[in-house]
Amino acid sequence: MADGFAQFTLRKLRAHLGDYRVQVVVLGVGLMLGISGPFETGEVMRFLPRIAYWVGIVASTYLIGSIITLSLRPRLEHHPLWFRASLTGLALGCGINLFVQTVNFLIWPIVVGEQLEGLATLALSILVLCLVISTVFELVGLEDQAGINDNLPPLLDRLPHGKRGALVALSVEDHYTRVRTTKGEELLLLRLSDAIRETAPVDGLQVHRSHWVASEHVAGARRDGDRTLLILRDGKEVPVSRANIPAAREAGLLPRN
Repeated sequence: MADGFAQFTLRKLRAHLGDYRVQVVVLGVGLMLGISGPFETGEVMRFLPRIAYWVGIVASTYLIGSIITLSLRPRLEHHPLWFRASLTGLALGCGINLFVQTVNFLIWPIVVGEQLEGLATLALSILVLCLVISTVFELVGLEDQAGINDNLPPLLDRLPHGKRGALVALSVEDHYTRVRTTKGEELLLLRLSDAIRETAPVDGLQVHRSHWVASEHVAGARRDGDRTLLILRDGKEVPVSRANIPAAREAGLLPRN
């Protein structure tokens, strides 16, 4: 499953960092910090090197933060908010601290004993900031989820209330369709084609004549002889028929090579 989660994280990271809005914001924040020169960088660095330093720091720490967050999110989604926010914040704090302190040491070699207080203050500031950011994002995520709940796929109305979670996959079993969500499974006397029509607005793809998957819950893929299998975030696997491999690649569920 490690490879599956790695592929899932890489796919999400490419989509996120490929968004021009993210690139504009990261560049804008880096330029503003470079111009203002906080943390005494305005006093010890010339203008162009200072711009390059801050743009590089912002872009690199954003990349590190995105990798850590996307890697942890699937594993923490069933835990309480305080636990998700705390663990994510600590992981971000440690990763970003290591990077920033290393870069600063390479640029301005120091004697640790002489500036231990400053290093500790910087480390603590980064950690607290990461904890605050992770908590804010978790709270914003709850608000977004509340808005999403007002636009649920009609298929969920057919399920018992206790099983109305996010759609994961649909599979044919005799004359029934097994509906799998993050809260359980249910057999419905319904054709797969009819069930798929009721999955909107969830982004998904029919990958086999007997299987449909929600794109968000595909963690990776593997080959088993001549068979191609998608690995879902819950660890289960779904086959991809040869006829559906091009569409799965186009949707980003399979590598293109």
